[in-house]
Amino acid sequence: MTSSRNSGSLQRRLIEKEYERKQEMFDLEKEILNWKRDLCKSPGLEEAHIVELEEGLRDEIEDLIGQGMSKEEAFRRVSLEMVSADVLGYEFYKVRRKRRSGNPSWHAPQFMPALLWNYLKVSLRKIKLQKSYSIINIAGLAVGMASAILIMMWVYDELNYDKFHTKADRIYRMVRLNSEDLSEG
Repeated sequence: MTSSRNSGSLQRRLIEKEYERKQEMFDLEKEILNWKRDLCKSPGLEEAHIVELEEGLRDEIEDLIGQGMSKEEAFRRVSLEMVSADVLGYEFYKVRRKRRSGNPSWHAPQFMPALLWNYLKVSLRKIKLQKSYSIINIAGLAVGMASAILIMMWVYDELNYDKFHTKADRIYRMVRLNSEDLSEG
């Protein structure tokens, strides 16, 4: 009889240890932290929004645990009921946007192909990281473009000197040369 009691209590202790080990394997705080990290990747969510969503997640988990679910089951169920971080970020953006256009600022504009959008992002990053080099290049480009525009304006003015007359095609220029001018040249 004592051997059956010992084996029964031993079996009970083994079951309790197995249950504790399974409970230790799932770390609710670690899972919530991973969930928050996914939310932080979405540019549409600010820190205050993430904190508010975390509080809602914790409340739902506590309610389900109170109904008899395990922590792991409750977390899985609540996290599956919530939408993904991208959708949440976009929905929060739509509610709190200040821009009139429909797309968030981190999405490429509809009129710009993806490759050009990528070039724009890369060039803005380079400008941000290499400020002095960028200033020199942009200043050189500005001076070159200004010079080209001034030259084009001068050429246009020279070619259109008498074009404002109604019969400009009938205007001729007469030049009188002196014999002294010919002998000097």
